[in-house]
Amino acid sequence: MPWEPRIGDGPTSARFAIVDYDSTTNTLEEPAKWSVGEKVFLDPKGCKVDKVLKETAHFRQVSTWAILQSTLDFFESPSGLGRRISWAFEGNRLLVTPNAGYGANAYYDRESKSLQFYYFDDDSGQRIHTCLSSDIVNHEFGHALLDGIRPYLLEAVSPQTGAFHEFLGDLTAILMTLRNNSFRKELAVRTKGHLKTKSGDELIASVATEFGNAVSGQPYLRSAANDHLLGKYKDEVEPHVLSEVMTGAMFDIFVALA
Repeated sequence: MPWEPRIGDGPTSARFAIVDYDSTTNTLEEPAKWSVGEKVFLDPKGCKVDKVLKETAHFRQVSTWAILQSTLDFFESPSGLGRRISWAFEGNRLLVTPNAGYGANAYYDRESKSLQFYYFDDDSGQRIHTCLSSDIVNHEFGHALLDGIRPYLLEAVSPQTGAFHEFLGDLTAILMTLRNNSFRKELAVRTKGHLKTKSGDELIASVATEFGNAVSGQPYLRSAANDHLLGKYKDEVEPHVLSEVMTGAMFDIFVALA
């Protein structure tokens, strides 16, 4: 991450505040501590928070914050809008709860000025943390970004407007995946530059693979590699389903450009 002038324990920065409160157990986890000298986050025992601590609450705190900070930096940079994006509520900080409680869910809520990420157990008993999926974090953050830019969209009653919100969330997840250098190298190796392949579809187009596999038994929650047409959904009102038409069209455009 580039230098953040208002960084602090939590993590907390100028635009985000991680609040690790679990509503199911009614517990507030100690925040990751910012070390000014080492310029790293430390757990309460003084250990550097990195992949070695990936099973801990403090890794989830730092990881969630870093994903959001990186995505906001991209959208506010010349590669995105090239300007500051305000939230759709009063105040500078979006509250983020990486361990909000038990449930297969994650969402953005303007009223509480927050992003809420839950956890649950799959059929094998493995604990799934939605905050550890960069796809889910970026999808929900896409809602917060669009709400700040076009707040009235959240109040519209049209299912197509809701679908546009879901589309931008999935598109944000895909775009930010492609900004990962390691991922792009792996993508090049597996596809040999031909993105319209099974490997290309699985790697780029599949959104929230772990969550989708745990909840629906398929290798993704939604896929951008689809040929859905709007006529197929003329009687559909569920925004997530409708959004796949727009996401599929954008994915086709991306593959053609690449």
